[in-house]
Amino acid sequence: MYLGFSILTRPLISVSSASSFSFSARTSWRMSAIL
Repeated sequence: MYLGFSILTRPLISVSSASSFSFSARTSWRMSAIL
């Protein structure tokens, strides 16, 4: 049960961290473009 739960949540965590990283990079790029 716990092993399957960790296997299911690990890709979700990696995807969410990657999306948040790309979002922060995009926001910083937009800020630098405005400046």
